[in-house]
Amino acid sequence: MSRNPQKYDVALSFAEEDRDFVDKVARILQAKGIKCFYDDFERIGTWGEKLAEFMDSVYREEAFFCVVFLSEHYKRKYWTLYELDKAQLRSLFEKRSAYLLPFRLDGSVLEGVTDTRACLFYPKYDEQGLADAIYEKVEHNRSPWVLAYRRGLRFMWKHRFRLAGLVVLSTLFGLWMGGKFTPKDELARQLFENSRRKVRCAVCKDGDTSQASGRGACSHHGGVEHYFFRDVYSKTPEESLEEAEQISWIPSPADTAPPKDTLIAE
Repeated sequence: MSRNPQKYDVALSFAEEDRDFVDKVARILQAKGIKCFYDDFERIGTWGEKLAEFMDSVYREEAFFCVVFLSEHYKRKYWTLYELDKAQLRSLFEKRSAYLLPFRLDGSVLEGVTDTRACLFYPKYDEQGLADAIYEKVEHNRSPWVLAYRRGLRFMWKHRFRLAGLVVLSTLFGLWMGGKFTPKDELARQLFENSRRKVRCAVCKDGDTSQASGRGACSHHGGVEHYFFRDVYSKTPEESLEEAEQISWIPSPADTAPPKDTLIAE
């Protein structure tokens, strides 16, 4: 049976009378980063939905595990038995041996579950103990790629202030080192090109040109014939080369070439 791996790590099926216990387990799982289907977390998501279809999708397709909280109350509820039926149907098609995880809140017995599957029990496992067991089960069955991704996120969150400091230092170092390892002639060319800007100019009707682009352009020359753009440089090539020599540590190839009179003719 196909499932959406991004939806839920575990779905919880329980009777309303056992909510106090389940609520604590669900909130511990949520704090641990487990994607948990628990109805209190899905009030808006389930609002207006056809519950039979919604529950069928959750318990049969969208969860990696289903924890069933068995009790005398659970055995008497229509909706809990409906959820259990969908979870058992999923188990028939599941390649993994464990999808349905029974947890017994009391000594109640449910045919097809307690007599065929290993169970965990209360009070041997309290709310914290059960949440830890579910967390361990989920983490053990995750894809190695997912585990590596989550460990990476935890590492980055744990060391977020150090990493932020490294990013700032790297940025400052990059700004300080900018251009220092670029040959002087190449850096001079870049500085010269970076000083370029386009200026809107006007051709007057009498053939004259003007850099004025406002309403008064060519006002003394019969008006504007048409506009065009011209490249204007705020630095000269000589100024760019002088600035590059102050920044770059790498000489130009021409600076490192031997003088012509030192070449030995054959």
